[in-house]
Amino acid sequence: FPPNIEGHAKLKKSTLKQMDEILSELGVPKEPIPTKRSCDLFDGVRKDAMTLLILQKMALKKEAELAEKKAKLERRTSRAATTTTT
Repeated sequence: FPPNIEGHAKLKKSTLKQMDEILSELGVPKEPIPTKRSCDLFDGVRKDAMTLLILQKMALKKEAELAEKKAKLERRTSRAATTTTT
């Protein structure tokens, strides 16, 4: 216990720590009463927390890509404006 989630062995300790923090914020006990139903629910919540972390990571990556593209566009437009004014 706790039950394994898919790919558990491949997860970084920092990711597991973040997931535990999410579960703690939600008030999920670290070791629920070990019945089939509670273990199934616990696994489901852990998978949902992992999905949330993955989506947050993807969103941050996309935001960084967007900021990089905006900066690149800004540099190009400022160069174009400088070239046309001289």
